[in-house]
Amino acid sequence: MLFFSVDLLATAGDVTLSWTSPIYPQIYSNDSSINPLGRPITEDEDAWIGSLLTIGAVVGPYPFSFIAETFGRKIGLLCIALPHIISYISMAVATNVYMLYVGRILGGIAMGAGYSLLPMYIAEITQDFNRGSLSQTMNVFWALGTFIPYAIGPFLSVFTFNLILALIPATFFIIFLLVGPESPYYLVSKNKICEAEKSLMKLRSTNKQLVQKELEHIRANLKKPQEMSGFCAISFYLQPIFETAGTGISPEISALAVGFSLVLTSFFTPLLIDRMGRKILTICSCFGMTLALTMLGAFFYIQDSTNIDIKPLFWIPIFSLMFYIFSYNLGIGCIPWTLCSELFPSNVKHISSTAVSSTCWLTSFLVTKFFNDMNNAMGKAVDLLATAGDVTLSWTSPVLPKLTSNDTSENPLGRSITEEEDAWIASLVTIGAMIGPYVAGFIAGHFGRKIGLLSLAIPHIVSLLTMAFATNIFSILLWSAFGGIAAGGGYMLLPMYIAEIAHDSDRGMLSQTLNVFWAFGNFIPYAIGPYLSIMWFNIVLACIPTAFFVLFLLFGPETPYYLVSVNKTKEATNSLKVLRSLNDEDVQKELEHIRENFKNQDSGRFSRCNKK
Repeated sequence: MLFFSVDLLATAGDVTLSWTSPIYPQIYSNDSSINPLGRPITEDEDAWIGSLLTIGAVVGPYPFSFIAETFGRKIGLLCIALPHIISYISMAVATNVYMLYVGRILGGIAMGAGYSLLPMYIAEITQDFNRGSLSQTMNVFWALGTFIPYAIGPFLSVFTFNLILALIPATFFIIFLLVGPESPYYLVSKNKICEAEKSLMKLRSTNKQLVQKELEHIRANLKKPQEMSGFCAISFYLQPIFETAGTGISPEISALAVGFSLVLTSFFTPLLIDRMGRKILTICSCFGMTLALTMLGAFFYIQDSTNIDIKPLFWIPIFSLMFYIFSYNLGIGCIPWTLCSELFPSNVKHISSTAVSSTCWLTSFLVTKFFNDMNNAMGKAVDLLATAGDVTLSWTSPVLPKLTSNDTSENPLGRSITEEEDAWIASLVTIGAMIGPYVAGFIAGHFGRKIGLLSLAIPHIVSLLTMAFATNIFSILLWSAFGGIAAGGGYMLLPMYIAEIAHDSDRGMLSQTLNVFWAFGNFIPYAIGPYLSIMWFNIVLACIPTAFFVLFLLFGPETPYYLVSVNKTKEATNSLKVLRSLNDEDVQKELEHIRENFKNQDSGRFSRCNKK
């Protein structure tokens, strides 16, 4: 009941994000029985209704973080419900646009505060072994909040719709007021030890004696000091970007050059990561990406908004994107995944990696889904400056030009796709990728990393073969999402697998080999896609996961970390012999090192195994 009530507040927050979808058609209407404002809103008012939410969200974390720190997490969360309730009620009875403005600002303040306090509260009331999984329940209820307006909004009046939405934070307020405990971390920080004991006893359903160890753990932790990007947008729309740039260089050749630079530059990071360190490479990567996108944005601004002849500047789009790719590969494209596999203890690694990967793909979806809308609304200079670096999927780059063609010999759908279908083809990959980590994490945690990786090859193969013979848009949309599940699962599980089979001394470098092959995967569509039919292009791509499945099934060992975690010591010994070519004595030393890490993981300490 406690976590259900907390997650209701998450739902109330994300309802505000999609609230406009069913409301806009009603307040644009000339029908006064539908539109409570008595007149259609203007485009400028439309923009303010949408953007005032984000202005409120920027402000929200500050006052409510102060409340949470001064008066407690429980009071802070209860206070967040109030602007939510007032927001929905004010919009329910709104008779002019200014009341909608007020409601949107209040909703944004509450939403921003919720995104700040909810993860903090859940992290402070959960235990180490279940913190990741319980934190993920927020993702489910955030998604539910986004879905609700789509599900009920079109069928209700503005008044009824908003009243129903107000019930969500109101229900949270009542339940959480009655059953919600204060965070034991907050109580210990304020030296309220007796109250902290009572809170822990309520949360853990145990007695005073058994919570003493956790209290000491909290005290020790309190003594310790304590990304939006979007490489998807560039990768998915690389050829259209060059077509729009009108540089005189073939879009296919330009995309091929950028793809090749992606492969070439991916070799730098494995050589530099252990010499220069993660931090320096990441900083350099961010700076380089900013500079590259500024150049590209300036080019489109000159092209779209001035009368300056751009012919002498024909080199800027391809140069800036190649420099962007280089900077991306240097750090942001790969180091976060390495850190994810290095920072978390083994018993929660599949859960924590799931959270990181899911967040990455969520931001990718937002950028990719609205890429065309941003182009139309703001111009290319602005939206390209908003992109920065996420994932490496380029299947759409050579395929979308064919699907937008009216040539039936090239387009298997028999008609040109719409801009909306274009956006969904690209973005459904990332929707699938948000789901993939959960599936892969569950399989890897329960059946082993090897089974998990083998299971990812299947949706890859099925999705590519299905799209090879697709004759309607729905098949492509469905199997784009299916392929995204495999891609998202791979981004989570592959770094984990390599981290668990590699030795401490070479883990960083070996992890970066993934980046080389991710880059190579990006390059292949640019290299062959423009010259093959959609059918043969997908059949060729399907050979890659098929080859992996056969080879890994025959030669891939299970990770010794997983085998030790499930007490299969004999199998772990055999796995290490295959991986290291060590004698029995050295194998036993590394097994002890693995066991020591498992013993230390509750305190977050890790030992290192010195390599002879």
